[in-house]
Amino acid sequence: MKKQKGAVLVVVLSLLTISLMVGLSSMQSSQIDERLSGNYRAQSDAQMAAEAVASYAVGRLPGLNGSIFVDFNPESIFGWDDFSSSAVVDFSSAVPVDDRVYSCSAGVSCEFRYVGVNSFNSIYGLLPGDYVVSMGAVESSFGIISQSEPLFVGVRLSGFGWLSAVMAPDVLNVFTPPASQAKFVGGEVPAFTVSGPADKALVEESGANIEGDVRAGFPPDSMFADPNNADGFVNFINMLSGAAVHVEGPVTSNNQNYGSVGSEQITLINGDVSGNNVSGAGIMIINGDFKSNGNPSFQGLVIVLGDYIPGSGGGGKDLKGSLLVAPYEINTDSADINYRFRSANIEFGGGGSNNFIYDQGFLDKAFDIMPVGAQNLWDPDGGGASRWLMRSWQ
Repeated sequence: MKKQKGAVLVVVLSLLTISLMVGLSSMQSSQIDERLSGNYRAQSDAQMAAEAVASYAVGRLPGLNGSIFVDFNPESIFGWDDFSSSAVVDFSSAVPVDDRVYSCSAGVSCEFRYVGVNSFNSIYGLLPGDYVVSMGAVESSFGIISQSEPLFVGVRLSGFGWLSAVMAPDVLNVFTPPASQAKFVGGEVPAFTVSGPADKALVEESGANIEGDVRAGFPPDSMFADPNNADGFVNFINMLSGAAVHVEGPVTSNNQNYGSVGSEQITLINGDVSGNNVSGAGIMIINGDFKSNGNPSFQGLVIVLGDYIPGSGGGGKDLKGSLLVAPYEINTDSADINYRFRSANIEFGGGGSNNFIYDQGFLDKAFDIMPVGAQNLWDPDGGGASRWLMRSWQ
C-alpha cells in the first residue's frame, strides 16, 4: 500500500489535464465556428449587395441610352479594389461615380458598371453583348473582410415592349383553340395578353396548349390601354402602311411569300387573306380577316385588323414573333376620339401543329424596319414600351 501513496493525486491531475485539453479544444472549435459563421455571413452580405445593386442598375436603364456602355474585356480575374477604383476599365466616360454607387447596408459597399463586350471573353465566359457588372464588399476599419465575385447581368433593348405571342386589346367574342396540340409559347413574356379578367379566364379555360402566363390588361402608357381610344393605334397603322414596300388586295392564291429572314419587309394586305401557306418576315398588316388554311409561317409581327379565323392547317411551320388581333371602328360616342377598338374573334377551324412562339429577335428586326415616326408612336418616351430585358445572370 505504501507504494500506492500519491496515486490518487496523479490520477486526479491526469483527469484535470484531460478536461483542460478538452475544454481548450472546445473553445478553439467554438472560436473557429464563430469565425466561419462570421465569414459566411460577410460573404453572403457581399453577394446580396452585388445582387441588389445589379437590380438597381437594370431598373435605371429605361431612363438612359446606349452611350453609357463602355468597352470591357478583362484579361485577368479582378477583385473589389480593382473594380471600385476603375482599374479594370476606364469608366469615366460612362456613368458619373455618384450615379454608379448604390446605398447598401451599414458596413457594406456595392457598385455597378455598364459595359459592352464585343467578343467572347474567356476569363469570365462572357458572350458579346451589353452587361451590368456589380460587386459588393464588407469592409471594416482594418480593410476588406469579404467581397463578392463579380456579377454579370446580360441586358438587351427590346424594340417592341409588352408584346406577347398573341395579343387582343378588346373583348374576345370567341376564342376557340386548335383541335391539335399546337402551342402558344411566351417564354420570357406572357403567351397571351388580353383586355381583362374575363378574357383571361376564357383563354385559360379553353384547353389551349399554353406555355407561359395569360396577362389581363395593358400598361397605362401603351396605345392599347383604353379600348375606347384607338386613335394612336390608327396613326401607327397609317404610318406603317405608308412605309409598306408591298401592297396588294385580298390574297386568294396559295404559297404567297412576303419577305424572308434577312430581307424583312412591311407588307400591307387590303382585304382578307384566304390563300393557303402564306409566309414571310418583317411586318404584315392585314386590313381584313385572316382565313388562311394549310401551313402558314411568319417571322416578325402580324397585325390583323379583322378576325383571325384560319381553317384546318398543316404542320411543321410556326409564327415566330407576335400576332396582334386588333380590329377597330369609328367611335360614334365621342367628339374627341375618332376610333375605338372593337371585339374580335380568334377561332381555329381545325387541327394542325403550327405553333405561336414569342420571339424577341424577330420582333427586334421588325421594329428596325419601321419608320421613325411609327417607332416613336409605339414608344414615345424612348424607353417605356421599348424595354430593357435581362438575358442572363451569372
